[in-house]
Amino acid sequence: MSMKTVKRLAAGITGVGYSRLRFNKDKLEDISKALTRDDVRALLKSNHIMILAAKKVKSTVGKLRAAKRTAGRRRGYSKRRGTKAVRSNKRESWHNTLRVQRAYLRQLLKAGTIDKTSFRRLYLLSKGNMFKGKKSIMMYIDVHEMKKKQE
Repeated sequence: MSMKTVKRLAAGITGVGYSRLRFNKDKLEDISKALTRDDVRALLKSNHIMILAAKKVKSTVGKLRAAKRTAGRRRGYSKRRGTKAVRSNKRESWHNTLRVQRAYLRQLLKAGTIDKTSFRRLYLLSKGNMFKGKKSIMMYIDVHEMKKKQE
């Protein structure tokens, strides 16, 4: 049997590609005498036909790039794919807006602009995504007359 056929059979039996198979140069005559798949299996078992280890992708370059990205490199305009909204984390942006609104409500409570009950109500409304920002909170307070009367 030709070497090409033996290699094809060995690749089919082992489930690897042709490039990963190597013939032992000292045993080429024995390999060419193989006639059946069982003969090829015997050659594989006796290491006349060897299987090379799979080539792995080198991750060094990728690691270097990742390190540069954490340092802020490789994040310029030409590297960006997708809108600003897509690139930003939705949860983080929500946390930031909520923090701003809660800080503003605490500031109003501390200044005495609103009382505790209205603070609690506004706090829960802001949690429920009722307000866009500080201005909408102030408008809501004005419309619903929640401001404390100054004596």
